[in-house]
Amino acid sequence: MRMPMNCFISPKQFALLASVFFVSKKQLILLYIQTTSILKCSTRNENLIHYLCSRMYEQARITNGRGPFLDLFMEQIFLCGSEGYVEFLNSIWLQIILNNQLAIGCFPLFGKKYAVNVTSSTSNECYEHATGLAIAVMALHIHYTSTSRFMKL
Repeated sequence: MRMPMNCFISPKQFALLASVFFVSKKQLILLYIQTTSILKCSTRNENLIHYLCSRMYEQARITNGRGPFLDLFMEQIFLCGSEGYVEFLNSIWLQIILNNQLAIGCFPLFGKKYAVNVTSSTSNECYEHATGLAIAVMALHIHYTSTSRFMKL
């Protein structure tokens, strides 16, 4: 059995993360690793999670899921929303995602206005990754709203 490891981010690594304006896929992966038990971490770096979600929130507000940012937008909403940052679970952002749903039910690579042909088992416009992210975000919204309403009763 592998012993739990301390998932410590050094000040130098943290400064490197802080120097990038846009939160990249690598930073999203780092957040995912920090927030799950993949590495069997003995501690979570709450400061790093808070910092990255704060940056992602600002970035999501700026891009609003437009054009090529829809994929990253949905990833940010799902990861930080899953961490309890309810600011990501707002009806305006959910509507932005839903507005990009195609008539056949799936989601394109860069949203309706920027759709590119992607080979898929369902359609040339469907993109499995975007569809999966959209479903994950919708499920998170359903969970949050049902839990919030239940707690208020």
